[in-house]
Amino acid sequence: TPEMETKVKNLFAVGDGAGISRGLLQASASGMLAARAIAARLKGGTA
Repeated sequence: TPEMETKVKNLFAVGDGAGISRGLLQASASGMLAARAIAARLKGGTA
């Protein structure tokens, strides 16, 4: 998903291991996407 969630609900793949980032900046950006989605879910909303 755009929030970096895998097909397994609530499992997020970020960073170089996600296979879409090629460097530190992109890896950290993917982490921020996932973190925002997780924070929104914990607050009862959506990203």
